[in-house]
Amino acid sequence: MKTFATFDFVSMAALFCLSILLNLACHHTIQANPSAKNPTAALDVHATIPAAKEVATRLYGLANEIDALRHEIYKIQEEPERFPIRELMQFYGKLMVGRLEAQHLLQMGEPAGRDLDRKFEELDRAIKHFSVKYGRTPRGQKLVAKQDVVARKLASRFPKIAAKAMDLATSGKVDASEAMLLGPAVELYRNLAPLNVPYDKPFQDQFITPFGSVMARIGEVRTPKYRVQATETIAALVQSSEQFSVQADAVIAEYRKGIAAADRMATQASQEELLKHWAVGSTQLVRANAIAYAFGFDRSPGESSGPAAVVSNASAKLQQSATAAHVALIDAAVQGAEQAVIPLVYSQFVVGISKAQNRTENGDAFLEACKPSLAKLSGKSPAVAAQLASYQRATHQPLQWRERFAKQSFELVSKQFPDASSVLAAEVDKQPTAPPSLVGWASLMMSKAGPLLVGKPISGGSARRLLIAKPFLAVASQGGHYLNVAMSQSTQDAVEDLNVALLVSDSHPPLSLDSASAVSAAVAHDYKAIGGEVVGVTLEPRVVRFATLPTAGYVLVRLGAMPDMRDQQRHDSLDAVCWRLDVKSTWLYHSHFLVTAQ
Repeated sequence: MKTFATFDFVSMAALFCLSILLNLACHHTIQANPSAKNPTAALDVHATIPAAKEVATRLYGLANEIDALRHEIYKIQEEPERFPIRELMQFYGKLMVGRLEAQHLLQMGEPAGRDLDRKFEELDRAIKHFSVKYGRTPRGQKLVAKQDVVARKLASRFPKIAAKAMDLATSGKVDASEAMLLGPAVELYRNLAPLNVPYDKPFQDQFITPFGSVMARIGEVRTPKYRVQATETIAALVQSSEQFSVQADAVIAEYRKGIAAADRMATQASQEELLKHWAVGSTQLVRANAIAYAFGFDRSPGESSGPAAVVSNASAKLQQSATAAHVALIDAAVQGAEQAVIPLVYSQFVVGISKAQNRTENGDAFLEACKPSLAKLSGKSPAVAAQLASYQRATHQPLQWRERFAKQSFELVSKQFPDASSVLAAEVDKQPTAPPSLVGWASLMMSKAGPLLVGKPISGGSARRLLIAKPFLAVASQGGHYLNVAMSQSTQDAVEDLNVALLVSDSHPPLSLDSASAVSAAVAHDYKAIGGEVVGVTLEPRVVRFATLPTAGYVLVRLGAMPDMRDQQRHDSLDAVCWRLDVKSTWLYHSHFLVTAQ
C-alpha cells in the first residue's frame, strides 16, 4: 500500500492554507485568534455590527500597550520612585474607557468584549497598584495631596455634565452623550490613579452614581438598535437559504432536458448541483443561528416566534426541501429516462444519494425517503433488477469481510490515539486542559493549553474532505472543538483495492447502496475516523467561528444540523469557545479499509 512516511513541508503548507480558508474566507473576521504559535493574538469578531471591527482592533492595541508597560514596571518593582507615574495616570484614564468600550462590544454580540473586559480589569488592578505604590514615596505623597484636591474639584462639576449627557442619551443621541461624558470622566479617573483612599459618599454621589446611570442608559438605547440590525442580518440569511427551492426547481427542470436527450453526465452533474446549493443554504443558516445566539435571542421572552425560532424552522424546512428535491430528481429519471440508459442512471443515483447521505445529519431518514423512487427506477428496467441481484450476491461477503477487518484494525490502532474530547477535558491542576468557555484571558488559556496539546496523539470521528483539489480534511465540530487535518498518506491503493473487491471500474459503477456508500465515501475522502499528532492549536470564540463560517467549511456541521452554541456549564454563548486542532494524520479509517503512514 502506498504511504508517505513523513509529514513534510507540503503538509504543513496544506494546514496553513486550510487555516487561512477557515479564518478569512468570510470577510468579517479581522484578527488571528490566539494560537500555540501566537498565544497573544486577539480574538476574532463576527462584525454583525460593522463598528465592532474598529473597536476591537483599537482595544486590543490598547491592552497590549498597557500590558507592555506593566511588564516593564515589574522589572523595577522594588524601586517605586522610578515608576513613570504620568504614563501610569494616563493609562489609568484610558483603562476606564477601555472597560466601557468592552461592554459596548458585548452589546454588539462580540465575545471579544468579555475577553477585553477581563484583560482591562486585571490591568486596572496592576496600574492602580503601581500608582498607589508610587504615591507612598516622598515625591508621590506630594502628588497625592495635589491630585486629591483636583479630583474632588472635578467630581463636584460632574453632576451637571452627567445631567446633560443623560438628556442626550434619552433622546437617542448616544454617541454625543458618550462623547460629552467621557472627556471629564477620563480626566477625573486619571487623577484618581495614585490615590489610596476609599471612595467617600460625596464622591460616590457626584461621580460614580451619575456616571453609571448615564452609561446604563446609553446601553439601553444601543442594545435594541443592535438587536434590530442582528435580526435584519438573520432574516437576510434565512431568506437567502430559502432560495434553495427555486434553485432546486431549476436543477430538476434542466435535468429533465438532459435525461430526455440521453445526456450520460446529467444525473451526476445534477446531484452535485443540488448538494452544492444545499451546502450553501445550510451554511447560511448556521451563520444565522450563531448570530441569534450572539445577541441572546435564544433566551429572549417570546422566543417561540423570534429570530432563533425562525432559524430553527428554516433549517427543518431546508432539510425537507433538499430531501424532496433529491426524490424529485429520481422521479424525473423514472419519467424521462430511456430504458437503455437506466442501468447507468441508476448506478449514478445510488452513488450520489450515498454521498449526500454521508453528509447529512439524519442520513438514514434521507436514504429511506429516496428508496421508493430508486425502486421505481430500477423496476423500469428488467436488466437492472437482474444485475442488482447478481451484484449483491457477488459483493455481499467482500463488503462484510472488509468492514469487519477495517473495524478490527481501527480498534487496534486507535488505542494509542485518545479521542480529542478526552484529551481536551483532561484535568491539569484541577482545570480542563482546554476549557469549553473563556476562563480569564483567552491568551493565557492558550499559553497554558498550547504546550500541553501540541505533539499529543489524538483521534476524531466523521472526517470529511474540505476541498476537492487539496488533501484537506475537517472533523466535524463536537461542541467545543473541531479538527483540521492534512492527509499525510495516499489512499489511492486502498481505493483501487476496494474497487476491485466490489467489481467497480469506470465502465461498471457500483449498483447496490452499500457498495455505492463505500465507494463514494472513499472517492470523496469521507472517513469514519482519523488519528494523528496535534501540530497546531487555535482558540476561537464559538459564535464567531460559526457566524463567519465559509461555505467551503460546511463540513464542520452536518447538513441539517446546528452546532451547540452554548457552554454547557455556564449556558452563555459569548463565553463559549471552539478549539481548532491542526493534525498531521497517522491513519485514516474508512468503513472498509484503514490506511496508515509508515
